[in-house]
This record gives sequence, C-alpha cells and structure tokens, in this order.
Amino acid sequence: MKYKGFTLLEILLVITAIGLLAGIVLVAINPNRQLAQARDASRSVDLNNLSKALDQYAIDNQGNYPPGIQVASNPICNTGTESTGGATNCTGFIDLRVLVPTYIAAIPRDTQATGNNSGYTVAIPPNTQTITLRAIFAETRTIAINPIPWTPTALGTGLQFWSDANTETSLTLNNQAGAQTISQWNDISGNNRHLAQGTAGAQPTLVRGMGNLLRYTQEFDNGYWGKTNLTIAQDSTIAPDGTMTADRLIDNDVNNLHRIVRSLNPTVSSATFSIYVKSAGRDFAYVALVGTAIRAGIYVDLETGVITQTFNNSSTISQSLVIPVGNGWYRLVISATSAGFDQIVISPSATGSGSNNGESYIGDNISGIYTWGAMVNTGSTPNEYIGRNALATDGVNDRMFTDSFVIPQPFSRFSVVTRRNSSTISLHILNSRLGVPNTALYHNGTTNIVYFAGAQMFSSQPFTNGQTSQFGELYNGASSSIVNNGNITTGSIGTNGIDGLNIGSFNISSAFSQNDIHSVLILNRLPTTDERQRLEGYLAHRYGIQAQLPAGHPFRNTP
Repeated sequence: MKYKGFTLLEILLVITAIGLLAGIVLVAINPNRQLAQARDASRSVDLNNLSKALDQYAIDNQGNYPPGIQVASNPICNTGTESTGGATNCTGFIDLRVLVPTYIAAIPRDTQATGNNSGYTVAIPPNTQTITLRAIFAETRTIAINPIPWTPTALGTGLQFWSDANTETSLTLNNQAGAQTISQWNDISGNNRHLAQGTAGAQPTLVRGMGNLLRYTQEFDNGYWGKTNLTIAQDSTIAPDGTMTADRLIDNDVNNLHRIVRSLNPTVSSATFSIYVKSAGRDFAYVALVGTAIRAGIYVDLETGVITQTFNNSSTISQSLVIPVGNGWYRLVISATSAGFDQIVISPSATGSGSNNGESYIGDNISGIYTWGAMVNTGSTPNEYIGRNALATDGVNDRMFTDSFVIPQPFSRFSVVTRRNSSTISLHILNSRLGVPNTALYHNGTTNIVYFAGAQMFSSQPFTNGQTSQFGELYNGASSSIVNNGNITTGSIGTNGIDGLNIGSFNISSAFSQNDIHSVLILNRLPTTDERQRLEGYLAHRYGIQAQLPAGHPFRNTP
C-alpha cells in the first residue's frame, strides 16, 4: 500500500497556525505582566512586614518610632540582616537596623533596587504619628501603607504662587461693622508674593461655606442681621473649628420674642438651613425657614440634642437633624420645601416650646445661646460649612494685587472660582497686574470661558451663575490650552507672560468681577499630564466639585 505524505504547503500552513496560536497564548498570558504582578505582591508583603515591625518598635518605646525618620519620604537603607553598628554606609538613607533582629529578621530589599537603596521609603507626615511606607519600584499599581496625600508642594520649585482661602491663617482679616474683609492673602508657596489691598472699601469679603446664600455667617453683630430684643457679644467662645469666633446672643430683660432674622432674596422654594448652636445659659434654641404664612421650624434641647417641638405650616420638612460636633456644640439642620421661603429665624428659648415665630419670655440680660456658621443652601442636603472658604469680590471695586513677579511663557495658572453674576458684561477674574500686554481669565456673561494673551480662546464647557468650577491656563504660545474642570481646549493665543497678578478686575479701575475666588496657583512651567491631573483631583476634592471632572479622570473618585 502506498501512503501519501504531507505537501510542503500543508506543513507551512500547520507551522503558521501553531505560531499564531502560540502568539495568542503569549498575549493572553502576558508573562512580563505576570512577573510584574508577582514582584508587586512581594513588595506588598515587604511593606506589611516593615509596618508591623515599626509599630511594634513604637509600642515598646513609648510611642516613638526609630530615630532619623523624617517628615519627607526618604529611601530606607539596604542593610539586610545587619543590626545596629553594621558596616553599611547609610548616608542619605534612613537607617532602620535598630529593628533587626528583634522586630524583623532583615530589612527587605526590592529586587530592582541598587546600591544601598532598599527600594522602599518611609516618612512621618506632619501633625501625625502615623508611619507612611511606599514601594518605589511598584509596577502594576501604587503600593503604599498610609500614603501621604498629594498636595501642590509635590510640584517642587516650579510652584511660584499658591493662595488658598481654606487656609485661614494665610488671611489678614479686618472687621468692618461686623464684616470680615481681607487686606492680605498670603502666598503659601513659600515665595512670599502676597496679594494685598490697603483700601478698606475695596477689600474682598471672606465667605465661609460653598453654595451659601448667606453672608457674614459668623458675624451676627453685623447690620446684615436683624435683631429683636437681643444683644450680640462678638467672638465670645471657641467655635467648632477651634477659633475664637463664636458670637453670643444675649436676651434682653423684656417679656417678648428674642431673635435674629435675615431676609432671603430671591426667595427659595427648596432650602436647607443649618447653624451651629451651643447653650450659653439658655438650654433651648429655635431655628426656622420662614415665608408669608409659611413656617418650617424646630425647637431643640441643647443639653440632650433632642427636638422638642416642630412647625411645618404650609411647608414640607424633608429632614430635621441635630448633629453633635463636640464641646457642647450642635449643628442644627432643617430641610424643607414650600411656595417660597424669604427669611430665616434664630432664637434662644427658655422652655423649648412656643409659637412658630419663637418663644416669648422674660430675658435677663445675661443668658442666651452661642451661634456660629449659619448657612442656607438650595436643595435638601446641607452643604459642608468648614473648609469651603472664598474671597468674594463685589463687581464694583474689590480687587487684590501684587507686583512682585514676572514670568514669561511657558507658564501655567490654576484657579477655583464660583460665579456670582449673570450679566453679559465681560468680568475679569485673574489678570496680569499691569494691564496690556496681559494674560487673563474671564467670563463673558454666557456659558463660555475666555482667556487671552494677545488673542482669545473659548471653552465650550459651561460656567453658569452660582456654579463652582476649576480652570487651568497652560500658556505655551501656539499650543496653549484652557482646561475647564478637566476638559481641554487647545489653540494659539500669543506669547505674553505674567507681569504681576490682579484678582477681581482687569486693571486698577475697570472690568471688576463679582465672583467667589477659592484658590489660585501659578507655575513657571507647564505641568506634566500626571501633575495636571493630580492637581485637578486635589482642587476638586478640596472644594467638593469632583463630580464635575470627566468620568474617566484618574482622580475623580480619589484625590
């Protein structure tokens, strides 16, 4: 019998098929990635072992970690099994030989580390006693224990200016008839390029709490607040944020209502009113949202935190909360809907019950309640009050400026701003101090953002009245870009640089803006994509606007 063999073509086809299948299998398995994941798993084990050893050392040494660990992250010395006194030169590294062998058999070393670098860093962040560890050579994911949160200081010497309204120690505050205005906004980058305004009538006002429909929210002695049979003692006790800024509402010795009120204009149909209250001789308080024949109010026992009486005349209360915040303070919250609320009421109470206007009783010129941090925001959820500050410019003459630096292109500028004007007039938010030639960020009264440096560029992203947004200006001539909440538009806008900085107007006397300005940062270079996105994540989470970042932004969910 004669057998027929394979033809050359058939053999070649089989070899080709085998090669294709082998390639598919290799791609699916991806051995390089598998090896990288295995190395990362080993790094995670090493960090956990180091963390346990450091914590046990601290337990045995009155809470102190080994000497030499610094605030900034530094690599751990590769000393292996050496104990204290070993031969390895650890200059420039953190020496943890004191842990060996009592707390760990050997200081671990990353397989990709070289020389005396173990491949792992250690730090004790400021204001904490928590150790931070990180794997320098992690390949497929970040590997760290108690990682230090990213802040703009990571931008290094390129960070030329940084103002942050949440850092109240950077603000020089003045009380003008109870209002807190700002005469200086310090540069916290370390370069001392402070913004200043020496004219009292042109100083921006400090606003606490984003989305707050109220002003002078800690200054109840201000004429902004209407008072009935009450005396206000300013800055009488420590507020929930630790500052001596809480006022005392003292009832007068008359048999009548004792309260403060504030009008809401325009009226609000769905609102949340919140305020921090503490007993100052009166153990009850009454707070309410008010309209024409409308009441949504609660009486609260300030000793127990219990609501003792509720009013909802021609209104629907969706929630009423008494939130303890420590040291006898409660945040009282009431969310309601109606045909229209046009006032809020705050009142001490002697018994915890009364009319829907407050309780009438005989005061004594001594007793009352402490108050701090009033807020009204739209909707049924209270906005965060602490840590959401801004400088409010009035659109008339408020501005701050510095002449202390000149930066040519390329450079970048980032800001967080809340728009407070629906006008169609161009209003400048940030500008070069000395006018033309200039670089400026402004809005033109529509939903477009415009910035220019001898030319103009528009962003299609909205910036509507009442909206808080962050902006990045990346000045690099023909490839300049504007970044609106993480969305980039690129174009050519010329080559002008920064010649000082002006906040709140175009120049000394024109195009003033009515905005709340939260933060401004300036770099003397363009950031990398990673740096820009990290900064966007930092600012978004710091000011509660992370939902405005694109869905695929790497720092939308965590900063």
